[in-house]
Amino acid sequence: MDQNHKKQQEIHLPKISVNNDFCLDEYKNDFNLESENGFKSNSYISSFSNIPKFGYCDIFNNSQNHTNMNQISFLVSNDTSNLTKNIFQIKQIEKPIKNGNCKFLFNNLLRRVKKITFDSIMKYDNLIISKLYNNIGDGVYIKKLFRNNHCQTKTTTTSYNQVLLNKTQREIFSEKISSRYSSYPLDHNEKLINKLLNEKDEVKRKIFEILFNKTILQCIEHLTGKKRYKELDGLEEIYKNEMKELDEDEDYKNKLKYILNNIEKILNQKKQRKNKTKKKNN
Repeated sequence: MDQNHKKQQEIHLPKISVNNDFCLDEYKNDFNLESENGFKSNSYISSFSNIPKFGYCDIFNNSQNHTNMNQISFLVSNDTSNLTKNIFQIKQIEKPIKNGNCKFLFNNLLRRVKKITFDSIMKYDNLIISKLYNNIGDGVYIKKLFRNNHCQTKTTTTSYNQVLLNKTQREIFSEKISSRYSSYPLDHNEKLINKLLNEKDEVKRKIFEILFNKTILQCIEHLTGKKRYKELDGLEEIYKNEMKELDEDEDYKNKLKYILNNIEKILNQKKQRKNKTKKKNN
């Protein structure tokens, strides 16, 4: 096989990146996942050509925070380069939660982390779709993924989330969509993904095969900068903008970043603690 033929067989995903003067309001208007009418314009999509890439998302800043009863305590070393070696503990402090504020409870933080992560991945997938098709259609035939029902993000059991990390995008987004999209069938995402994976155009089909077979853990590795997947170039910028427009203080955002950076380790530790508890009870 000569070199020219090999070059023709190479398949590359479109490179996605966002420039420094990225407008969040424009992003919402032109790429609103809550809308049932698809894109309002193609101006946002076309702006992605010939734009320099960004780096990875910011690493969790050094901090030491003690929260109230059943809340999370993050004990982070001064060496941020060894972030994965930092100690993660759940402490019970004998003080009531002030004003009933439970947003710092681990389970609530985990739910928020999953929602932001899934939203970022879905927006990236929709962006890839829009770049490969001049017309994404409308109505029930629109080539656009919608949010799933809340089961995946709301469930916080350790075993469930360990399995969830290793599921592919295809498995995640093929679940029933939220009932808020009343104009679309509940299996809209599943039908769309199957259609894209059976695309007659070989180049497009290969792109979707690579994209939808990426696991959630691989996407998280790309988001946090632990590994780089060229097929996901630009995903990290969508995630950074999701965090930027999050209406929370930096302390809260840092806790979310910490959980995302250490999600696999945290879930493993929680499972080990549960197993030790069971053995003692026996």
